[in-house]
Amino acid sequence: MNSRLSEGKVVCTWKRILGFAGLASLSLLYAGAARAQMKPAQPESPATRSATVVPAAAPVEKKVVAQNPSTEPSSPGGHREGITVHGHWTIEVLNPDGHLVRHLEFENSLVPNSGTGLISGVLGGVYTIGQGWIIELLGSPQPCASGGQPFPCNIGTTGYCSACGGNISNNLTLQVGNGIITLNGSIPAGEAGQISTVQTANAPCAPTVAPASCNNAASNSAPFSFTSATNFPGAPISVSAGQTIAVTVAISFQ
Repeated sequence: MNSRLSEGKVVCTWKRILGFAGLASLSLLYAGAARAQMKPAQPESPATRSATVVPAAAPVEKKVVAQNPSTEPSSPGGHREGITVHGHWTIEVLNPDGHLVRHLEFENSLVPNSGTGLISGVLGGVYTIGQGWIIELLGSPQPCASGGQPFPCNIGTTGYCSACGGNISNNLTLQVGNGIITLNGSIPAGEAGQISTVQTANAPCAPTVAPASCNNAASNSAPFSFTSATNFPGAPISVSAGQTIAVTVAISFQ
């Protein structure tokens, strides 16, 4: 019976020990949890921040324009260059006493077919040109007269005609320099008229005629219209009988 009592005491003692141990473990767990709740949150470290994945922005399409002219597409006809014929006109109207009444400057251009035909004929050796230049002034009514009748004004070089009417003068001069042909001449207005169309022309000679000898009298061809303009800026130019019409034309090639 004593042995049973001893055994019972031992069992009770172990139960008490285990009970105390359980209480101590629970106390430790509760204290750890409380400290964890009371502990302030630590700031996020740089490493943690760098590890945060940020969604990438959608890519932006960029268009690149070629700056190198050699890589630009060429036109279907390829690169083209040309020579343009310019006629710079200066027309002045003067009273018989020399007083300037009107001064006008404007541009005109090559006459298709006729002007280009003259150029190709000279370059191809079909014609010779020299002093066979003519300036013609036209309008309605016509600004010049011959035999009491209105006619266009014609200004030619020496030898343009042997028995000229009142609508023709032979004082046109020709100068060539720096790639420019300059024609300069004048004519008296025979009627009260207007100038609304102007043109230059040339009467070429056969290729056997020297340029110095090629004038209107030696020409075996009708004059070729070279440059022309109608209703140019400032047109029409009104003139009165007895006034002088002075004209300068500078023909250039660019």
